[in-house]
Amino acid sequence: MNYWLENETFCIKNYDKLPPFSSFLPGLAGIKGIPIWVFYTNRGQGINSFGVNNKDEAIMEFNPANTAYENTSLKGFRTFIKKDGTFFEAFNNYLDDCERTMYINANSVKLVEIDHDKNIQVEVSYYVLPNQNIGALVREVVITNLSGESIELDVLDGMPKIISYGIKNSDFKAVSNLLRSWSLVKNIENDVPYYTLIAASDDSAEVAGVEGGYFYASFIDGQKSKVIYDVDTVFGQDTSLQMPVAWIKNGVVSSQVFENKVPCGFSSVIKTLAPNDTIKINSAIGFAGSEELLNNNVNSWDTEFFADKLAQANELIKDFTNDVDTKTSKPIFDEYIKQTYLDNFLRGGYPYVFGESGKVVHLFSRKHGDPERDYNFFSIAGEFYSQGNGNFRDVCQNRRNDVFFNPQIGDFNVQNFFSLIQTDGFNPLEIRPSTFSIKEECKDEVASLVQKSFENGEVISNLLLDKFTPGAISNAIAKNNILVLVDETEFITQVMEMSNTNLEAGFGEGFWSDHWDYLMDLVENYLLVFPDKSKELLFENKK
Repeated sequence: MNYWLENETFCIKNYDKLPPFSSFLPGLAGIKGIPIWVFYTNRGQGINSFGVNNKDEAIMEFNPANTAYENTSLKGFRTFIKKDGTFFEAFNNYLDDCERTMYINANSVKLVEIDHDKNIQVEVSYYVLPNQNIGALVREVVITNLSGESIELDVLDGMPKIISYGIKNSDFKAVSNLLRSWSLVKNIENDVPYYTLIAASDDSAEVAGVEGGYFYASFIDGQKSKVIYDVDTVFGQDTSLQMPVAWIKNGVVSSQVFENKVPCGFSSVIKTLAPNDTIKINSAIGFAGSEELLNNNVNSWDTEFFADKLAQANELIKDFTNDVDTKTSKPIFDEYIKQTYLDNFLRGGYPYVFGESGKVVHLFSRKHGDPERDYNFFSIAGEFYSQGNGNFRDVCQNRRNDVFFNPQIGDFNVQNFFSLIQTDGFNPLEIRPSTFSIKEECKDEVASLVQKSFENGEVISNLLLDKFTPGAISNAIAKNNILVLVDETEFITQVMEMSNTNLEAGFGEGFWSDHWDYLMDLVENYLLVFPDKSKELLFENKK
């Protein structure tokens, strides 16, 4: 039996020998976390692509499913090992006697390889970093000596290609040879490479800078470690990336080139392992708005930090799916209910209400732009209170159960979707994240509130002059290191109370008229919860 359910974990034995499939981590980083989108498959070490915001801001190149099945073993994460001087690669050796298993949880995935010939076990776990003001995919590698004697291991672990921040995934595919000349690796002195551009690569007469960057942070047995960012010091003349010939021959070298090439990210460790002893490598690869913000975070990380964050990541799912917690005689059915609810709000968004303001944002939603639907351009904002885009039909049908589990949203969905129906019966295809604008009569009050809430609130004042999202406020506070004199959540809630909600929608690929049934479902479900408000909804509400 290759597939089975073990409590809340779906297990796949010999996953790499089975037909390929594509899946994704839900990207839940918490209400106050920065989501990272992550796609994985049952090839190589699993992860075939990840990034922030959308597929054009890929850290690991986004590939359609069929290409991902080909590339994951080569361009995904790699683990090179020298055991007592003999070289091999974990998860990529099909001749030795290896047993491989994939363990899938709602918000994490783990791969385990047991190499019986070499008496080594390699365990790799992935999850999205929760509840931090920078976003990252966290990768934990644990290598165990299964033999009865001490061995010396020389390990190189990481990813062979990182797209520098500021280069679009689509441009990287088309003109990467040109664009590599803009690439720059910064923050080297702090041992956390920051991958960005020398200047914006747009074809323009005006030279513009790039704000933000990707990063690779590595910790060996809890201690921050240097990261290799020059791919030539790893693979040398093997531009196919199949064999790390330079590292096999020379080991880790101190001289690296930090610009004008497509960089990489690798951790290195040499250690003698007693029987059952381990090497633990924790890596975080993600996005930070500034070097200062990155360093303020990373300098406080250690083994306990990552263990706590993994627990938080798994707890997040329980917090949100507890709305439908079900106990029957069939545990598989109980898990099915929670997974279906999770799938629902990943498409329609999880309704979050700011205090007594009545202002609603739908968190975590995203269009189905996965590798098997490579024609869709998904988006999930890399900010607190993250929202994403979606098609009218998908968002509408997945919000039909909102009012049952979150009755405090009232008739919000009814008002929203019916307001987007034109007089000719058509509606725009795309639903975009809700934005907010300060009410005209409240502008003076908001200005006073900002003055009282921040030591220097000029950035926030300027942000609130135009349309904004609650996440944009939080991002601006973190990125600019603004001192907040009050509770940040309370400040945002007060601002929302003095704001109007803007319905945001777009043409997308056209206007549509086939969604009437879903709209009527919104009405009928609302009236099932609030039957006493039928007259008010249908005849008295003038919105």
